[in-house]
Amino acid sequence: MEKLTANRQDDVIGVSQYVIDDYLKFVPYKGKTHLLYNFIPAYFYRNVQFDNNQFNNKSPIRCVAVGSLKDVKNYQYILEAFAKLPGGGFELDIIGEGQLRNSLQQFITQHQLPIRLLGSKNAIQEILPDYQLFIQASKYEGFGFAIAEAVAFGLFPVLSDIPVHQGNNNK
Repeated sequence: MEKLTANRQDDVIGVSQYVIDDYLKFVPYKGKTHLLYNFIPAYFYRNVQFDNNQFNNKSPIRCVAVGSLKDVKNYQYILEAFAKLPGGGFELDIIGEGQLRNSLQQFITQHQLPIRLLGSKNAIQEILPDYQLFIQASKYEGFGFAIAEAVAFGLFPVLSDIPVHQGNNNK
């Protein structure tokens, strides 16, 4: 539809240069394009003191993933990876709700994984300081607010190898 309706009087707005480039591959558009720069509220930023020993104690590494429970977020892949990890080293909380909740819970239960589906949560800024790693295995994404928020809190990101996560999507 857009191929037939896009014209030079329109502007294309994208959340990353990758999104704009991808759009232009499929829509013959010659007008203006703009990047919509996102922001993270100031309350996510704090003085982060990295403790080099935070991964060297006997406690499990606390991981978190945030997002809708849908196929594009690739949670099944994360669960399968956790099923291969040695026991006791990692725990994962998944914050989000969606259509895959039952199948994910069934896999977690069947494989006795140290993973909890926490459902939707408000005030994520109060929850993130409880974790050490942020995991996102999405098959594709626009700009990731959740990643930026997690990094602002000092969590180490473990991300899928997609263009928006590679840091070169704003050419």
